[in-house]
Amino acid sequence: ALQSAASADGAFPLDVLGAESAGMIGYMIEQELANLTSQRLFATLLTQVKVDPGDPAFAHPTKPIGPVYDEATARRLAGERGWTVAPDGDKWRRVVPSPRPLDILEVSVISYL
Repeated sequence: ALQSAASADGAFPLDVLGAESAGMIGYMIEQELANLTSQRLFATLLTQVKVDPGDPAFAHPTKPIGPVYDEATARRLAGERGWTVAPDGDKWRRVVPSPRPLDILEVSVISYL
């Protein structure tokens, strides 16, 4: 899914891509922890957070995601796909909002654990 986000067809919404990343990272952490000890059990929990739709981060995206591009390609993709792009070192990347989390939506379920 992350790779398909860089192509024009088959892109997934950012929340799905974020969940995919979190799940993959959680899986890798679980594997390493399990390699260290067989005395404990581990689980990865994916959570969703509530954000304020009026958070200023939505008007000023700053979190770089995805592959790097030269400036011309980044600007072309921004125009074609409605992206915001910004310099990242000597290359350019897509940037997205990173609003402040207000609440964890699954907190009541997590409290049972």
